[in-house]
Amino acid sequence: MVGSVMDGEDIVQDTLARAYYELSALKQLPALRAWLFRIAHNRALDYLRRYDERMREPLDAALDVAADTAFNPEDTLIRDEELHATLSRFLELAPGSSLQ
Repeated sequence: MVGSVMDGEDIVQDTLARAYYELSALKQLPALRAWLFRIAHNRALDYLRRYDERMREPLDAALDVAADTAFNPEDTLIRDEELHATLSRFLELAPGSSLQ
């Protein structure tokens, strides 16, 4: 529903946490499948609304940063080299290893 496995997993975790906390306030146990689906559906809709709001934010700040680095090619080169080195180190990490 949200278009991303990682975001979907976050929504499932949020759904289970919310259901866990709401269970103590319920006097009667609802039909769990429908109840959990409704919570997950509402959490996904909330996520999509927040995503739409973030995508509508002006890009003026991002454009200012890009303009600042465009005038100094040396800074751009250093930034690109740092990014390349960081990505190389990240790819060398074994799956499941700690970042310590």
